Amino acid sequence: MTFKKGLLLTLLSIFLGWGYLSTEFNTSFSSSAAKPPSKLELVGAKCADIAERSVANIVPIIEFQRLERSSRQANVLNRCMRDHGFSENPAWLAYALPIASSNAKVEHVSAEAALEDMRRLAMSRFNLQPKQPIYWQAKK
Repeated sequence: MTFKKGLLLTLLSIFLGWGYLSTEFNTSFSSSAAKPPSKLELVGAKCADIAERSVANIVPIIEFQRLERSSRQANVLNRCMRDHGFSENPAWLAYALPIASSNAKVEHVSAEAALEDMRRLAMSRFNLQPKQPIYWQAKK
């Protein structure tokens, strides 16, 4: 019985020690290599959380309710970002207009609807995308 307890304690201490050391090892590498989040990423995460909680009680059953929920969530996100000093980037709008018009033809919707779909996707991204302007810019 004591041999089993000793073996169990040894295995447990090895497992816990390995877990601790691997956590310390990963933390030391990630802290030196990773850069701190930007103000846009911090504010964006906060506003996205607020927007998600604002529509948490709406359970869409039909398509109209899904669109209404999406619209409310985008509106709350937009207002929160404006309150924290961010606005729509004109460079993003110039980038998105030709894409939206071509998407509108393919999807058989209006150019405004295609642009709004692109806007709702882009406004929830808070980090830089390659070859694409970011949606939000700090107000001047």
